[in-house]
Amino acid sequence: MHLTDKQSTRKPAAVAPTLPLRADQWVLFDVLGDGVCGIDLDGLCTFANRAALSILRYASIDELLGRNMHGAMHHTYPDGSVYPIEDCPIVSALRTGVTVRLENELLWRKDGTSFFAEYSSFPLVVDGVTAGSVITFNDLSLRHDSRRRHALQAAVSGILEGSADTENAQAQLVATIGSGFGWDAGALWSVVAGKGGRLRCTAVWHAPKSSRRVPEVDGAPELAFAQGLPGRAWAEGQTIVSEGSTEDGTGLSRAIPGAEIAFPVRTGGRTVGVLEFLGRRPMELDATVQGDLVALGQQVGQFLSRRQAEAALRDIETLKTAIMEAALDCLIVVDAETLIREFNPAAEKTFGQSREVSLGQELGALILPADFLVGHLQKFARFLDDGEVSAVIEHVEVEAMRANGERFPAELSVTPLKVGGTPLFSAYMRDITERKRAQREVAAARESAEEANRVKSDFIANMSHELRTPLSAIIGYSEMLQEEMEDGTDPAALAPDMQKIENNARHLLGLINDVLDLSKIESGKMEVFVEAFEVEPMVRDVASTVAALVKKKGNVLVLDLAPDLGVMRSDLTKLKQIILNLLSNAAKFTDGGKITLAATRAGGAKDFGRLAFTVRDTGLGMTNDQLGKLFQRYSQADASTTSKFGGTGLGLSISRAFAAMLGGDIGVTSVPGQGSAFTIDLPAELANPSPT
Repeated sequence: MHLTDKQSTRKPAAVAPTLPLRADQWVLFDVLGDGVCGIDLDGLCTFANRAALSILRYASIDELLGRNMHGAMHHTYPDGSVYPIEDCPIVSALRTGVTVRLENELLWRKDGTSFFAEYSSFPLVVDGVTAGSVITFNDLSLRHDSRRRHALQAAVSGILEGSADTENAQAQLVATIGSGFGWDAGALWSVVAGKGGRLRCTAVWHAPKSSRRVPEVDGAPELAFAQGLPGRAWAEGQTIVSEGSTEDGTGLSRAIPGAEIAFPVRTGGRTVGVLEFLGRRPMELDATVQGDLVALGQQVGQFLSRRQAEAALRDIETLKTAIMEAALDCLIVVDAETLIREFNPAAEKTFGQSREVSLGQELGALILPADFLVGHLQKFARFLDDGEVSAVIEHVEVEAMRANGERFPAELSVTPLKVGGTPLFSAYMRDITERKRAQREVAAARESAEEANRVKSDFIANMSHELRTPLSAIIGYSEMLQEEMEDGTDPAALAPDMQKIENNARHLLGLINDVLDLSKIESGKMEVFVEAFEVEPMVRDVASTVAALVKKKGNVLVLDLAPDLGVMRSDLTKLKQIILNLLSNAAKFTDGGKITLAATRAGGAKDFGRLAFTVRDTGLGMTNDQLGKLFQRYSQADASTTSKFGGTGLGLSISRAFAAMLGGDIGVTSVPGQGSAFTIDLPAELANPSPT
């Protein structure tokens, strides 16, 4: 049968013991420093002195009299399990009549706290019969607490000094502190940097024999500032004890109700974490315990701060290595003698040599030409002597040298730094070969654009002149005709003037058509209409159209047509316009000469092969420079051509664009003073018209 600390229903025989003592002896007995109490054969309290009441924390003798003393102060083992009454040494003295003396026995107070005691149970024999027992005990807590504190401090110090694994050390620290104080479970919360800061659980522990279990690290929630008991300890910067679950159910008490304590882990005046523990009995927080917790918090705080600093250094080193490895620019570190101390992969690739070969070599001898290095070594010397930062190179262009001796343009920037008092220079170098090439291309493109703008401006000026000339003629002849008609002039005499009006109008229409065609070509809206037609009739038709223009300057037009030209499938209108443009140009630049229009077919009339149309003249001819500008839009081969012969410079560029749309091209050969030959090479059948 297990007895509890509930009061027995049996009334004690007497409140005072049946001992042969006088009243003055009882007074002396009551002032003893050790606790003394008596029990009867049922284990019920029959008397207790003042020291016993004080140690067990009872307010009066009436609270203890008649209570079962095993149930009142000896009911539970240190690990929390029930202490059976049949195993109790107090009861054993009643059964055996033999005195029992024990040290370091755990006894319990009324308020549920415990203490280690040295106690004895003396059988009370009256007339040879055991009538009860007298129990004496004293509190060994101070002696145990002192030994516990020293042992705990030593154990914590050993963990902090000997553990290389921070995660494992944190778990050991929580277990050592928790078990040292006899608590059931614990956790370490670390402050996580960030907006507002939060507490993150980094280690948990529970006593081996405890039925209580705490959440795993991964399952514990993060706590905000002042949230839960750990958050409050962080916010208030002091130890906080709660005899029940926290109001918001966070921390360990979220899963385990019970007495809870949390105290800050601090170093250097700042909180880096919080230690939280649970116990199955109330937790006392006297000045001694408070001092222990502060000392432990500082020990753990120094350890965590040191490990955080070490981790930060490792992170910085990892980051530095990652930057060095991933940097697209050459990163080279040199010392005061300009000897290379670091050489990243980009530098290896740029200079064509490995890091191993480069380390320890002189920067100038390795990658910078000697003629450049002389002046900058003097700048390095000035910085080392008087710290003249302005002497250090910042974003200058140099000529560097690869391992194979090849020189290339580079941008160099040198930044001074000191590591452990040792001056170093971090040199950032970038191969700007591509940049220089791009700059040249941009400059060339700018010049080309400026030239194009100039050409367009000239074109607009020329076009303005070309448009005004026929318009002025049309207006002038129209006014003349109006006056002559009013004067009654014979209509037959007006025919020459009407012809001039028509010619100028057609010329104006041609100019406008050229501009419209070019606009369609540049916008991609020019369409190709494929049809079948006989080649020879088409050529003769074009020749007859241009005959008057050829004869105007005393030229002779000769047709040289192959016998088997056959049929062609292409855009008839565009092909005629190309040939007309070439014949018109030949007539314009030839004076009293011969213009030949030739046509040949490769592959025969039955096999769709290719057709070549050549316009050859005996006119001015062109130089190579003029040939290079020949097909440019808005320009003519020679600037003087415009003022001498007129025109807009659109004809040849439009003709070449049309030839490309018809699947071919226009080629030209020319000799200054002897004439030129333009050849149109086209497929006899246009299957897929090319877009503009």
